Amino acid sequence: LRNPCDRFWSHLNFHESRFADFIALDQVENCLNNPQYHLRTDYKRTITELVKAVHPKDILILFFENLFDPEIQNAELKRITSFLGIDYIHPDLKPLNESKKNTLPVFYRKSIFQHFYFVYEFIFRHYPDQIPQSWLDDSITFNK
Repeated sequence: LRNPCDRFWSHLNFHESRFADFIALDQVENCLNNPQYHLRTDYKRTITELVKAVHPKDILILFFENLFDPEIQNAELKRITSFLGIDYIHPDLKPLNESKKNTLPVFYRKSIFQHFYFVYEFIFRHYPDQIPQSWLDDSITFNK
């Protein structure tokens, strides 16, 4: 899982890098209610549907931010290999398909947070011991 604000903004930036007539900042509000964008960030729905189809012991929920945090990256990767029952081999991880780094103004970040508040609430309730700092920061900043 990735911080919903960052995931949503990354998706808009990805489209901006691919389509000349798509300006990410101009599309924030429109895309919040567009199923193509909304559903990919609706982790509550995704996880709820997943546990209907797959036994919970066969599901491992991890956070994107933790996979790229140098202090806990190896521990997270070992969780994956242990879960899969395979040997751990230290990888050389690098993010791929990075969008250009457009800054997300605070006003829009707050709007995205509010739109996906139900996702934050669901994840905080179900995975309280794993929440990355950026998720906590958004919750503290915008949950006032």
